[in-house]
Amino acid sequence: MNCIFVRVKGRYNCRMNIAMSCAGEGFGHVSRMISFAQGLRGNYGLVLFCPASVRHHVERQLPDARIITIPFFHMAKKEDRILYGRTVRENAAKIIRFRRVVRAIRRYLAAARIDAVISDYEPYLPAAAKALDLPVLQVNHPGIVLRYSSFSPDALVARVTTRLMMGRSDRRLTVSFYDGDIGPILRDELLNTPVTQGSHYVVYAKPTYRRRIVTELKRLGVRDYLLFPDTELNYAEALASCRGLITSAGHQSLSEAITLGKPVFAIPQRGQYEQRLNARMLVASGWGMKGRFSNIHLTLPAFLDSIERFPLKLPEQKDADIRFCFSHDRDKAIGEINRFVVDYSGKDAVQRLIVTTQYVLNNAFHSLGLAG
Repeated sequence: MNCIFVRVKGRYNCRMNIAMSCAGEGFGHVSRMISFAQGLRGNYGLVLFCPASVRHHVERQLPDARIITIPFFHMAKKEDRILYGRTVRENAAKIIRFRRVVRAIRRYLAAARIDAVISDYEPYLPAAAKALDLPVLQVNHPGIVLRYSSFSPDALVARVTTRLMMGRSDRRLTVSFYDGDIGPILRDELLNTPVTQGSHYVVYAKPTYRRRIVTELKRLGVRDYLLFPDTELNYAEALASCRGLITSAGHQSLSEAITLGKPVFAIPQRGQYEQRLNARMLVASGWGMKGRFSNIHLTLPAFLDSIERFPLKLPEQKDADIRFCFSHDRDKAIGEINRFVVDYSGKDAVQRLIVTTQYVLNNAFHSLGLAG
């Protein structure tokens, strides 16, 4: 175990070092990493690995953090659909350079005397940790696709992609407002913002989505809306005071909104199974509606007409056994992370496998009601 000793109330505690990483596509991964870092920084020495695309978010929320920039794999998109062939071509150079980047990260981890690694859907840091035989905790939302059976082409692609992006880990925790190990995770910025009921809608979407959404809002005579991302506006304040959110079906946006009690109209990305699943569960929760650009002229008006009636009471359906969580669950997540660090740090691969086996068996006994 590598650690430094810090004096706390007259005694010395061992302060271990944790490396954390996140993917660079979308806002959910970096948002979770920021929230976890805010909850962990008092007890651990932290090093944060993130792509340049989201580094400014980390610097704004954690100005004193040690940040290392890393590459990231991305999905090539056109309007509301994913282009798989183009995705492979645009990421080819990163695949070729993957091992070189991993070696550089490995040297940094060794020099920084890292004890454990926490990754959010990011493959570089876990690969470097594996080379040093360090324990890896994978905490993300996209892993939810591994819990649902579907043989649609986009579902099969999603499961293969998810396994590749998560890489090797000793333990996995799925963050989700539905059927997760951990519920929604909010940043301090959102938690510290009072929730009120204003008259505006928040439109959080990339430019290609935004233009078509705004065109439809104008056709419907809706003028009171705020567009994001926008560095000049405060998203936390806008979301906490809005009537509803109009966005794609990324998990973080949906979970933040419904945790604050804000209805959501979601437009899932075509060809992205995770977003289709998120949108389906949003509807099942009663906290929103979904649509496509092909039917937005019908679905968006229905959402706006129902805005005062959310959460909707839905009839019994096949999704009735879903476990929903609509509250901020960081305390539970931090507890699981602390437990992981204590259980796994300083152990070799065989010892960690034994701990993991015991963990899985204990969870199985609890789920069957056999635990003492």
